[in-house]
Amino acid sequence: MSTVSYIFTTKNRDTLFENSIIKHSELKRTGDEFIVIDGNSTDNTHEIIKKYEHLFDKIIIEDDTCFAHAFNKGILSSSCEYIKQVSDDDLLLQDGLYSAIDIMDANQEIDILVCGGVRIEDDDETYFVVPDNVKYGLKESDVCAYGACGIGHIYRRSSIPIMGLLDVSLMPVDQEIIMRAITNQLNVKFFRCKVFKHYISNLSTSLNKK
Repeated sequence: MSTVSYIFTTKNRDTLFENSIIKHSELKRTGDEFIVIDGNSTDNTHEIIKKYEHLFDKIIIEDDTCFAHAFNKGILSSSCEYIKQVSDDDLLLQDGLYSAIDIMDANQEIDILVCGGVRIEDDDETYFVVPDNVKYGLKESDVCAYGACGIGHIYRRSSIPIMGLLDVSLMPVDQEIIMRAITNQLNVKFFRCKVFKHYISNLSTSLNKK
């Protein structure tokens, strides 16, 4: 079974961060690593990191400019075969995530898996899914037409030197990185399974660069 680097990024969102640790602590299996990247928070985040430091394999606390900057640090410090974002305001669904990892294990030619899930804003739920008849990942326009929600991405670490790190100057970075991966002829596939719940609010990193 392959291993996963789970990268937690946060900055001055102590309550959300602690909730994320509690919700996702059981994702970690033998050989996996939890990496926390904190943008030098001034709230209670440092105390929370100390409280749960037994769960983390790597901790980086220093200034960053945005989510992409923080996530890039996590990528560069990762050591497992797969890289998975864990944002502090979303939820990864264990069964769906493990199924996605199994798909990548069974299909070594897949570089990046873009997974389905649910976007939740106020009381409205919208499913992020690509139609069955679409061979997602063959062309950049697939991303424009159907999206590429970042919390659903699973990267094979060997793809990083080809597609590069996230662009810290752009929003949304999740769509740009998948378009760049396709441009560089990486094998990108869509997995029709509910892997995440993406909560959209005024605190969401989807809406705020910093």
